[in-house]
Amino acid sequence: MFYFKTTPVSPVDLGLDQLGAISKFRTKLKDLGGLYREFSSIEEFRNNIRRHLSTTVQKWKKKIDDRPIGEPIPAHREIADVTQNNSIEEEEEGLIDLRNL
Repeated sequence: MFYFKTTPVSPVDLGLDQLGAISKFRTKLKDLGGLYREFSSIEEFRNNIRRHLSTTVQKWKKKIDDRPIGEPIPAHREIADVTQNNSIEEEEEGLIDLRNL
C-alpha cells in the first residue's frame, strides 16, 4: 500500500528530478495494479491507513479461515481499482477501530 500526499509542493523545494521520479513511480504503480490512495492532511492519512489496514487484514484472515486445514495459501498480489474515487471514510469500522472502543 502506498499513500501520496496531494498538497502543493514547490518545484524549487523538491527539485524537478524528484518530482519526475515520483510521477513515474505513480504511473508504474497504477499500471501494475498497485494499491495506493491519496491524502491531503495528516488526519486524513491517519484515518485512511487505519481503516485500510484493518480492512486488508480482515480480507486476508477470511481467505485463511476459508481454506481447508493444511492446504497452502497461494501468494498473490492484491489489486486495487484506483480508477474509482471511493472514499475510505465510507467503509465500515474495521477490527483495529473496534478494538479501540
